[in-house]
Amino acid sequence: MATKSKIETQTLKIKVPVDTLARIDAARIAARYRTRTDYMIDSALWGAPVHLSEIAQHIGELGQICNSVLMDDEDSPEHARLEGDEAKKAVRKIIKTCDAISAALRR
Repeated sequence: MATKSKIETQTLKIKVPVDTLARIDAARIAARYRTRTDYMIDSALWGAPVHLSEIAQHIGELGQICNSVLMDDEDSPEHARLEGDEAKKAVRKIIKTCDAISAALRR
C-alpha cells in the first residue's frame, strides 16, 4: 500500500492594514477564489491574476450593447438606425466597456 508523503509546511503570519486587506478580499472575490490564502499564494507564484470573470462580464456588456443596437435597427420597423445623441450614447458605452476590459487586462 502506497503511503502519502507529508509535505513540510510552515505558518506565515503577516500584519496588513485594514484597507489593504479589504482590497485583497475584493480582488479575491472578483477572481472567484474561495480563500484568501489560495488567492495570495497564486498571486505570489504566478503574478497578479487577471480577473477573467470581470473581463467576461465586460465582454458580455459589449455583447448586450451591440445586440440592443442591432435589435433596434433590424427587429423593429419603427426604429431607424441610431443617429445623433443615441448613436453617441451607444458608442460611449462601448468605449467605456472597452476601457474597463483594457484596465482589467493591464492588472
